[in-house]
This record gives sequence, structure tokens and C-alpha cells, in this order.
Amino acid sequence: MLMMVTMMMMMMMMQAQDKHEQLSELLTSYSLHGLPKMPDSLTRGRPHYDQSAFTLERHWTDIVANHDRLNKRQRDQQEAVWELLSTEVEYLRKLRVIIDVSRTVSMYN
Repeated sequence: MLMMVTMMMMMMMMQAQDKHEQLSELLTSYSLHGLPKMPDSLTRGRPHYDQSAFTLERHWTDIVANHDRLNKRQRDQQEAVWELLSTEVEYLRKLRVIIDVSRTVSMYN
């Protein structure tokens, strides 16, 4: 009996892990490639944002004119600002995914 319960618990843990891995892969895909078009019933009352609003250039040097003339302190400042900005944009992307997934789940429950 104990062995049967142990096997059942192991199977449930494996299923939970599989679901976790599937969810992780799905969220990563959404973060990298954007969200699929949501049904109109889920987007009511939510402003539409162009996906390009959540993309950045490859590096801050791509948008700062004369970046090669900046001194070390200025380059370090630009690097810090760029790190903060890119982190915030990534956070917003992930937050949108979480909100959309939770809306979808709540609609079907």
C-alpha cells in the first residue's frame, strides 16, 4: 500500500513538473515572439499596444550619436541607464503575458 501511494505521488509530481516545463516554454516563446492575437472578448477595456513599443535596439551605442566621444564616466552612465531600460522593457513584456494568461484562464474557469 505504501509503495502504491509513493508511486502515485511520484506520478503526480512528474505531471506537475511537465506542466511547469510546458508553461515555462510557452511564456518564453511569448516573451521572444510576442503574444498571439487575443480574442476580442479578452481585450475589451484593454488598450492595444503595438509590439514594437516593447522592442529595443541591440545596444545603446546604436542610438547615441557620437558615443565614441564619451568619456568613461559617461559611457558607464549610458550602460547603467541601458541596463535599467532593457530590464524594465523585459519586465513589461512578461507582465503582459502573465495578465493575458490569467485573463484567459479566468474566462474559461
